[in-house]
Amino acid sequence: MSDSHQLVKAGYHLFIEYCEKDKDFLIKGNDVMKKFKVRCERYVKDEDDALFETSFLISGLKDFAASGSAAVAQPNFIAFMELPETRMKVKQLIELRFCGERASEWLPKVEELNLQGDLFAFVESNGGLKPHLFFHRFHNLLFPNQSTAIGEGTRLKQTAEMFGIVNRKKMSSIRMQAAVRNRSNSYLREMGVFDELSDFAKTAIPWFVYEAAQ
Repeated sequence: MSDSHQLVKAGYHLFIEYCEKDKDFLIKGNDVMKKFKVRCERYVKDEDDALFETSFLISGLKDFAASGSAAVAQPNFIAFMELPETRMKVKQLIELRFCGERASEWLPKVEELNLQGDLFAFVESNGGLKPHLFFHRFHNLLFPNQSTAIGEGTRLKQTAEMFGIVNRKKMSSIRMQAAVRNRSNSYLREMGVFDELSDFAKTAIPWFVYEAAQ
């Protein structure tokens, strides 16, 4: 068994232990992802824009960015999400999520749209803190099959290194998220637990892998 496999096994068991201690963790995570998906489907069909309701965005993101500098950056994220050009790009991203293509085909399109770059440019022109964690959580919910709960860049790079992922310096954060997630998924399949896990659980486990390695 490889070192990476052992790490995922340790992270998986740490995740299970955490869920046993905090019964609401998995329930809330699954619920947020389910609601977000429904609102994405409705928005892309032009049925409503409930996806962008401030109360919904914040309630869905608070577990990742509810304190410290993240909370201070919250207004910048909300203001950015209210821009018409932002909503147009979000619709394009949602369409990519549901397009049915292989991730290798649509990930470059996500990188090209560069919503994070737009967000940071918006913040730089208006002042204040960049809402890194808010954006990460939003991306996490947009692409739950190609992302992880690791929102901090250094931790993501360290996890990628632990997994033996090469060419890390050339990867965008979006592509590195996908690479780490796919590597984690492959080991979860080998363990025989992949099919029993929800999307939220699969997203969270790489974060627990990092924690288990510390």
